[in-house]
Amino acid sequence: DNDGKAYSYAAYCRLVGGDGGGARAAADEAIRLGHCTAAVYANRAYSHLLSGDLEDARRDCDTAIGLDPDLPAPRFTRATVHLQLHRRKKAPIPLDALADIARVTAAAPDSPDAWYTAAQLRLLVAPNDPAARDDAAGAVRRAVLSGKPPDMIRRNAVLRNALGTHAVFKDALALQPCRTVSPTNPHLVNPIP
Repeated sequence: DNDGKAYSYAAYCRLVGGDGGGARAAADEAIRLGHCTAAVYANRAYSHLLSGDLEDARRDCDTAIGLDPDLPAPRFTRATVHLQLHRRKKAPIPLDALADIARVTAAAPDSPDAWYTAAQLRLLVAPNDPAARDDAAGAVRRAVLSGKPPDMIRRNAVLRNALGTHAVFKDALALQPCRTVSPTNPHLVNPIP
């Protein structure tokens, strides 16, 4: 019935089901029908991220944050976009990415992906700063305690190269992940009340 809210729900459900392209089409239709909420833009940003459309993802994150500055999902997606742009194009990571990820970890303190991203961003913004190394090692520890597998962290060259001898990092890699339940995806906003 041309209900933008229904398309918003459909976009979210398609993302949960792994259909990024279908989610983007549903979000586009929600917006076309005037249902221009922060959740719609945040979820569409994640679908853009999944397909590698980083600039579109960043634009949608900016729009979502403009509509709801307290929403963590678009901040996490935007921080991830900056990390991906750095990896692909060696783009500098803005300090805003650290502010974004700090708000995400405060809002979702049990998100292993948020802590894993925080550790990488902190090191990439200030690679020679001892405080950044300490913060990153602490973030790795929180990531493992939240459920991030230590083997995945060991394979990350940024973390391994910068923190390989750091005592907190080495101790974190010896821990067993504490969470057995799959955490919610910090990129998504559930628009369904």
